[in-house]
Amino acid sequence: MKALGLFLILTLLCLSAPARAETIVLASDYWCPYICDPIKTGREGISVDIARMIFEEAGHSVSFMPVNWKRAIDETRSGGFDAIVDATRDDAPDFVYPVEPINDQATCFFSSRSSHWIYKNLESLRNVSLGVIAGYHYSGALDDYVNRNRYTGRVAFMHGDNALSRNVRRVRLGMIDVLAEDPRVLGWLLRAQGEGAALRLAGCLEERTPLFIAFSPANPHSQEYAHIFSEGLRRLRQSGELERIRKQYGVD
Repeated sequence: MKALGLFLILTLLCLSAPARAETIVLASDYWCPYICDPIKTGREGISVDIARMIFEEAGHSVSFMPVNWKRAIDETRSGGFDAIVDATRDDAPDFVYPVEPINDQATCFFSSRSSHWIYKNLESLRNVSLGVIAGYHYSGALDDYVNRNRYTGRVAFMHGDNALSRNVRRVRLGMIDVLAEDPRVLGWLLRAQGEGAALRLAGCLEERTPLFIAFSPANPHSQEYAHIFSEGLRRLRQSGELERIRKQYGVD
């Protein structure tokens, strides 16, 4: 009886103890102000700051791995990383998504300063060569346009690291006419390079796309992590902490 009583006590203690602390490994390419190189900026970015705060409050630690976007998706899918940061649902439909998005994405078009082209609708893109980053999803309509024109010469894909910087250079050299990007991200890059007025805003898509931390389908804890994140993000929003983090990066 004593042995049985001791067993029951130990079982109850195990069931009531908090889950073992884990190190949650996030992966993405740099996309400042959302995901920044701390060596260059002294900060990790809005999204990493938010994720770190939420998971550390829950007793976990967070590690960030900077890799190109395609590798981030592929290795997270296989379980090499725990989550990708600032993903659309189209980036990895098989991943585990929280209820709450961490950010939203605007997509605008930027040309050289000498250009007079203006974005009016998707049909107006037929008159220019458009630079996009391979593996990125922008919005449903623009993604459809990119896929339809993959082999027509109207769309140029940039692969690998520093893809946005290289696309900016291609616009400035006249190798492509226009690039598509979130204006906050491009603005941050140009300011960092001392080229704040290097390109011209030529118009934007009307819709904004929600962005998520998306968790690996190979990790048995992903549903739990997604729930922790959604609840934590709601608390940060209600407390005003979310707004404070974003304002640190000049984003409201």
